[in-house]
Parts: sequence; structure tokens; C-alpha cells
Amino acid sequence: MVLKTKPSPLPSPLDYIPPTSTEVKVKSTDSWWTLAELPAVKAAKLNANDLCYYNFKTRKPTEINWYMEQKLKCTKVTHDGKNYMFSTSDSPGIVYVPRMGVAPDKSEFPPKQEQNLNIWIGIGAKGGTQMFVMGIEIIEGFLVTVNSDMSLQYAAIHGEGNRIGPGVGASGGVCVFLATGVSEPIMFRGLQTGPSSWRDWDFNLALGAQAGSLIKSAKLAKFKPIIDALKKLDALSPSKLRSVVKTLGPTGIADIYKVLLGAKATFDISEGAPPSMLIFDIPGAGGGTEVSVYYSINTFTLLDTGRL
Repeated sequence: MVLKTKPSPLPSPLDYIPPTSTEVKVKSTDSWWTLAELPAVKAAKLNANDLCYYNFKTRKPTEINWYMEQKLKCTKVTHDGKNYMFSTSDSPGIVYVPRMGVAPDKSEFPPKQEQNLNIWIGIGAKGGTQMFVMGIEIIEGFLVTVNSDMSLQYAAIHGEGNRIGPGVGASGGVCVFLATGVSEPIMFRGLQTGPSSWRDWDFNLALGAQAGSLIKSAKLAKFKPIIDALKKLDALSPSKLRSVVKTLGPTGIADIYKVLLGAKATFDISEGAPPSMLIFDIPGAGGGTEVSVYYSINTFTLLDTGRL
């Protein structure tokens, strides 16, 4: 079921048209991210989340879904059924973008905040099956980041995907997330693992209660500070991390910020890097019986987000 919420009161009426804008009829190949690459949108220095606000006056994912249904008349949904997608058949299916050469009025979207790190860390519960050369994988995760004003922001995500590679069996486990280039939680919507690192295959060896991953020590060393920080918080599950972050004081938030800074240096994350997601299985945290060597491609959707 699509996750949608009718705003009360409405931040913008359904017939709202941003001043000095140009309408764009969406196609099945479009998304908020591709529309943000249009020359007029780039010239206005708006990202995908800004463009949603420009059209609807909201940044909340569930409210954006409501506007896409009620205003654009979207009917096509993502693979997991939780979000609307653009389709050529949408009627009217009209999205508004700034007019080329005319700067949008500042009242049409909030001023950009100070530069955030745009790095998120988190924990996930992961399960999958492999049958010969194909398999499936499902992940539930909870991620956090610290903004430039030292406020804590969180995002609950759901991922589904395919495994490609030889193997057989089924297993589950715990994984850590490192998301980069994500300036707004809405960017988790449609974020996909895989395309940027086809050379990075996952080796999964799960035998009974001693489940784990056959991994390179160098990869473990990079993720170790993140794993250690989550262990220190006793937050090695999405539900535990969600519970813990609600009680964090300034010192705890500062500790997470230090981990984010460390990850930026360790993984050599550059400013303006495109959105990406790295997932790493925690050795020994899982169960099942599986022997496989696979490459996984997961597509994520945003379930919930907020600030603390």
C-alpha cells in the first residue's frame, strides 16, 4: 500500500502553480531526480527535494505521495508498492519547474541551510535466498545523520533487490549502512546499490548458527569505527537504534558526528558526491544455511523520517 498522508492544513492548494514557472508533462522515464537535471532546474540550483517543495510546499515523503496522487493523478507505484512513480499515462501529470533565466522567488522554497556532511550511518536486518545463479534480498534499515546545526535526523528505509551469482540456500543477518551524498531524506527514495561498484562482489558463507560473511580484512577495517559506535550504543538492530537516538543528548550526538567525520576521511568522500549506499554484513551476526558468491542490487524506499 502506498504510504501517503493528507496534510492538514494543506501547504498548497491542488491548483497551485508556482509563479514564473514552466510546466513539464512527465513521462515513464522521468523521476524527481531526472527532472532536477533539467537545465532550468540546475540553473536555479534546485535539487530533487527542492523541486518537490517548489511544486507542493512540503518535503514530507508521505505528503508528496498524496500530492502525486491527488494533483498529478499518478497511479503507477514502485516495486514495493509504497510510493508513486511518474508515468506517461498520468493525467494531467504536470510538474512545474522554474522558467529558464528567471530566478525563483525565495519564498517559493526555504533558503538552503549551512552545508551538511550529507553522510548517514545505520543498521539493518537483512535476509536473502539464493538458488543457483539468481536470488532475492530484503533489507529493513534505520539510518541517522547529524546536521550542521548539530540536530539529529533519522530515516527508516526498506530495500528489496536481486542477487546475481552462483550459490544455494537462505540466510539472514545484520548489516551496517553508509550512505553518502544524501542531503535530504527523500533522496533515499529510489536509491539503488550496485551501479557504482560492479567489481565489489559479496561473498556469503552462512552455516548454521555460525553465520557470517567471507570478507576482506581491509573492508572490515573501514567499517569497524561505525560498527564499534553502534555496538557502544547497544543499537545493533533498526528498532534498537530508533529507540536509542531518542534519548541521545548533546554528547551522544557529538560522538556520532565524529564517526561521520571519520567515515568521510576513511572512505575519501568528496564534496558534491552523488547519492550512494554501501552495505556491509557484520561477521557472525546472523543465521541460516547458505553458500553463495553473489552481487546484490537493492532499491530502497523511504518509510519514515524526522528530526530530534
